[in-house]
Amino acid sequence: METLVIVSMFISGFLHAYWNFLLKSAEQPNLFIALSKILEASLLLLPFVYFQQHYPLSLNQLYLVVIAALLVFFSYYCLALAYLHLDMSIAYPVSRSSTLFLPLFAWFFLNEQLDAIGFSALMLITTGVVLLSFTGARSLSNHAAKLSIKGIVLALAVALISALQTIWSKIAIAQVHPFIYFYSYTLLVAIGYAVLVLVKYKAHAIRQQLTQHWPAMSLVAVLNTASYGLFLYALSKANTAYVGSLRQLSLVFALLLGYWLLKEALSSLKLLGTFIVIAGTVLVTLAG
Repeated sequence: METLVIVSMFISGFLHAYWNFLLKSAEQPNLFIALSKILEASLLLLPFVYFQQHYPLSLNQLYLVVIAALLVFFSYYCLALAYLHLDMSIAYPVSRSSTLFLPLFAWFFLNEQLDAIGFSALMLITTGVVLLSFTGARSLSNHAAKLSIKGIVLALAVALISALQTIWSKIAIAQVHPFIYFYSYTLLVAIGYAVLVLVKYKAHAIRQQLTQHWPAMSLVAVLNTASYGLFLYALSKANTAYVGSLRQLSLVFALLLGYWLLKEALSSLKLLGTFIVIAGTVLVTLAG
């Protein structure tokens, strides 16, 4: 695998983990992510106008963007809900476990094959994700257990949607310029969130969130753009399942952020899971 692809995914993983840390730190994650997506669409409007003049999106390509927007919207919505029920050190690994689904999807939709090394690497990463995901629940009470189960289901839904989104992105960027594709569905998601915010939240709550958290929201917008841009680059250069597995590097960064900044528990099983994920990501760089 090309060195530049590996470096791109390493940086992408860190950026993705950090903006998720900012989201987890918000007291109203659904409103926070909604406003950050609106800011993201606003900040990228001028670059979009430039790229649209040189790489225009045609009407017969619009369905690529609409489907992507739906996948992204439901992914963010489920992720924000998962963070209400689980610690970041549990919710984030589960939501990033798209390796559970990607190899099958890549084979079925893209006819991509894995070699023995690649398959072994994905098995290692999946094992590490499982260890990271199901250890260190915040409480043993029945109420907390129910909430944790609900959170895990929501986070698994994010993983499934992310796998589908990865496959769809691979298909889309073969037909549409990556930035045009990314911004177009981001704009649709932002419009959807704008409607949701106006319907669900009162004006003073929106103003309060913007006043208190607009720097963090703007940073999330920038980090998400950079992270996904690097991911799309890697996706255009390498096997889909391998690129998806390299995204799991973000789990290591998320674990450290959760431990150092959110004071979340760090068990021996989580450390073991981290080392297994690292071993798997190293191995996948050797896959053909």
